[in-house]
Amino acid sequence: MALVTAFRKRFPNCILGIKEGLTHSVREWLLLGRLDFALLFNPGQNAQLQYEHLHSEPLMLIGSQHSDLPATVPMKDLGKFPLITPSEPHSIRRLIETEATRHEVQLDISLEVDSIPSLLELIDLDMGYGVLFRSALVNSNGQLEGLKAAQIVDPTIQTHLFVATFEQRPLSRLAEQTMALMREICIP
Repeated sequence: MALVTAFRKRFPNCILGIKEGLTHSVREWLLLGRLDFALLFNPGQNAQLQYEHLHSEPLMLIGSQHSDLPATVPMKDLGKFPLITPSEPHSIRRLIETEATRHEVQLDISLEVDSIPSLLELIDLDMGYGVLFRSALVNSNGQLEGLKAAQIVDPTIQTHLFVATFEQRPLSRLAEQTMALMREICIP
């Protein structure tokens, strides 16, 4: 957690609170005033929020180290893989289903698991495949731990990371500085 380390160095007498959840839950917390700002993947538009795009990344088909994944998988072939996905309304689930519908691909959803660590564990046990972005899977050395990843192509599917703030609630000076620090640390 580079952000936590950098925050503690820069603001040694301040407390950093981190909450983790699905995009729709985190967006609600932001609207309710429980968060100063939020990192959201593929958020739907909301007139009360301001969004700043931080990063885009292609989605990958993830398999166990024993799988026969090629380097790339065409979108039209995605339905050939039994998928383990988060349930609705998870942003990646919505994104892959939207793209599958647009390209007339029938997905084979075999399991719904809302915990990414559990999803990855099931993939590692050869229970199916997942669709995630590569940076969600790498360890501190930048390696995929025991998993294989194939980029989805023809077309690629991009996930987009945004920082969101509540338009009518001004940020504290510390929140503004923390956002600036997060941009320094978290944007590749």
